[in-house]
Amino acid sequence: MDKIQHALKKTKASALPESLNYPPTPVIFNTQESNFEKNFLRFLKSTPVYFIHDNYVEQLTELFFLQNPQYKEDHSESQKPLKIFLDSNRDEYGQYSYTGTWIYYPWNQIIMHILDERSYFDLRTHRNRFLITPHEQKKLYEATLGIAGLSVGNSVALTLAYTGVAKTMKLVGVDEIHSGTAVGKLVGTKAEVQAISSVLRDKNVRERKGFLLEQSWGKIKPAFPVSSGGLHPGLVPDEIDIYGKDVVL
Repeated sequence: MDKIQHALKKTKASALPESLNYPPTPVIFNTQESNFEKNFLRFLKSTPVYFIHDNYVEQLTELFFLQNPQYKEDHSESQKPLKIFLDSNRDEYGQYSYTGTWIYYPWNQIIMHILDERSYFDLRTHRNRFLITPHEQKKLYEATLGIAGLSVGNSVALTLAYTGVAKTMKLVGVDEIHSGTAVGKLVGTKAEVQAISSVLRDKNVRERKGFLLEQSWGKIKPAFPVSSGGLHPGLVPDEIDIYGKDVVL
């Protein structure tokens, strides 16, 4: 019996709770560890899960076509070898619950099921093939990278993560982050912009229905929201009314 799927069905919550303080670190369960079933089942029994995002089979399928470029996704001759590949990765129950990696994100109570670390790394860095050697890619992946100045550096960190660079990053210097305008070119709702601003400026973030849950930033310093895009002097009063005075225009 697949105990994992049974436990996942029982633990799924109908809605997010109104007020919780969440730890900032995801919880990772490697299915290859000896106590995986015991630890994961105990965790599911005591932990609310709002949404289960399982795209393990989709990632496995993508990995197959990357490793076997002679086959095309839309060709009928690829279906049989694909099925053999997928079946070879099933667990003892004929499913995939005991394969790959399960990750729980406490701040939104989402569980994700993805490939194991090695396969996921191969999947995400395949685009780098023939640009750098496997040894260079491994060296980059295992590096620790420091990024200072996140007003621009946040996009740098994201790009590097997508290309499989630096398994560990030290992010320093979140001084300002673009948060939308609500008026002007980058239009968003007033409620959405104010919710983003609250996350950036407030030490203790209050719940906003449909946008935010209550959380404390602890020792993390606040940052300025930045409003830009299609603004002109005539819109400044509207922006001050939306943001208040702690904003960069």
